[in-house]
Amino acid sequence: MILIAPKYVPHLNKIHNVKGQLKPSDDARELFNAWRRKWRGSQTYDKTGFLNRVPDHVLKVSMCLCLSDWDFTGEITQTHFEVAIEKVTSLVYANKRTTEGRGPDPLSRCYQIQY
Repeated sequence: MILIAPKYVPHLNKIHNVKGQLKPSDDARELFNAWRRKWRGSQTYDKTGFLNRVPDHVLKVSMCLCLSDWDFTGEITQTHFEVAIEKVTSLVYANKRTTEGRGPDPLSRCYQIQY
């Protein structure tokens, strides 16, 4: 087996061996619920359904961020949600352009992942 990025193996093994649930802290839960209510209230019809799924994507990304913490505690923090909200909501514009047939944002840059 060829390992592309062997430096990540110890952390991935650590994540693999973790048991239990991911739970948001109280302040993180309050932040997410307040943001989610505001998001749902401000959205209009979207034929793709992407806008309706944004809160779900934010939750999943925050869970991944929690898992990626080197000192894993199982607690999703307010910072995890803040980063997830920023990253996921920034996809709305590109999604709109793509579904309208105009392609991705012309100002976006392509990045090549190097290992």
